[in-house]
Amino acid sequence: MVKMIDYINVEKVTIDILKDYRDQIWKAENSRRKLKEIDEQMSSMKCALNTVAVQGGGNKHEEMLCGGIDRKTVVEYGYLQAKQYVKEFMPCWKRLTEDEQYLLTNRFIDNDGGEKAGMKNIMERYAISRSEAYRRADLALKRFAKLLFW
Repeated sequence: MVKMIDYINVEKVTIDILKDYRDQIWKAENSRRKLKEIDEQMSSMKCALNTVAVQGGGNKHEEMLCGGIDRKTVVEYGYLQAKQYVKEFMPCWKRLTEDEQYLLTNRFIDNDGGEKAGMKNIMERYAISRSEAYRRADLALKRFAKLLFW
């Protein structure tokens, strides 16, 4: 039987997972607040559910409530995704050494200045060449990918 994992580029997927880290953590930390805001907006609306719909459509209050329900559904789904991300990511991340975490963070997570800026940070910290920095970062990536997809 053929292993399906052989057809998945786990390193590419791992890079995408690392690049998504900050956004997923932000969603996990802020979704409850956002859900509370939506609930407060929906409960503060003047409820006019007893009014008769105008010809050709519903009333404004019903539309606002439906919009709130839609927003809440989207935020709840994002929150569940973020919680699952953290649940699967963090145990693997904690298995890495401090150096491996530093390499991956600079190359993929905190690279607002681009990958080259992150690699420059690595080269300066360890006083190594660019090729050695990439080699070490690639080894850390392979290890993290193995932990995620074991």
